[in-house]
Amino acid sequence: MTNYIKFILRHRYAVIFFLLVVTVFFGYFLLQTTISSSPSEMFFSDKTEYFHYLDRCLEFGGDAIVIIGFEDQNLTGKASLQKLRRAVAALEEYPDIERIDSLISVQNIKSDGDTLVIESYADLFESHPEQKSQILKTITSDPLTRDWLISKDGQASIMVVEFTSGDYDAEKTPEGVKRILDVLTQEGFNPAKLYQGGLVAILAEVINQCVFNITRILPLSTLILLLAVYLMFRRLWPVVITFLITSMAVTWTMGLAVLCFGHINILTSIIPAMILITCFADVVHLCSAYLLELASG
Repeated sequence: MTNYIKFILRHRYAVIFFLLVVTVFFGYFLLQTTISSSPSEMFFSDKTEYFHYLDRCLEFGGDAIVIIGFEDQNLTGKASLQKLRRAVAALEEYPDIERIDSLISVQNIKSDGDTLVIESYADLFESHPEQKSQILKTITSDPLTRDWLISKDGQASIMVVEFTSGDYDAEKTPEGVKRILDVLTQEGFNPAKLYQGGLVAILAEVINQCVFNITRILPLSTLILLLAVYLMFRRLWPVVITFLITSMAVTWTMGLAVLCFGHINILTSIIPAMILITCFADVVHLCSAYLLELASG
């Protein structure tokens, strides 16, 4: 260890230059990256199960689903149904949306003697507004719509949006969910009474939180820790050294992750905070030891 330290001190300018070159190299990749993920990464190295998952998605439909709950004082009224029709039509224009199920598409299927009668619940509400209570009672008792399509008072309903099956980048999920909410808002639905659920909505929120943690929480935590270092030593140089070493460690590690995976995924996004805490603890320890050695001569 002594020889190693002597070597570094003897060639300190070359060592600093090497550190700068490597930091710039990894920093370049880090600046080009995005926070993303995909179902394939969640299977890790087991590609057999992943391909089996894709086959099942193509055969039975995928799990890339967003469930949007919404409220209105009179969802079964003509005005609300027209708003819902326009929203569904606008969303169906997007190529990444496979299917939309809502009060507009769900049908009442019954037999009348030897005849099979298929009617849209939305059409029934519009053509027979005086039978609203009876139609609501039919929906809430129908095994295909009971307990999920619409509330018994007719003021709350849901829309199920299924995206195209297969592998997809989680980076795009926040945009997809926001698009759905924006369309509903533009058509007149109250944004304060729109609710979201489902795998895609959860994944979108995870991505949003990862971005928030890296762009907001991490810098704020760094500033707080740097302030703590300054208050601890009452000197500026420990703050500068701590910041440089910590930044270098984060840049190297995250840059290498991007070089290996092509982006920062949900798992690697937690690494900067771990590096931050570890680096601060080690550098503070070394600075304290250095000052103690100086004090003892």
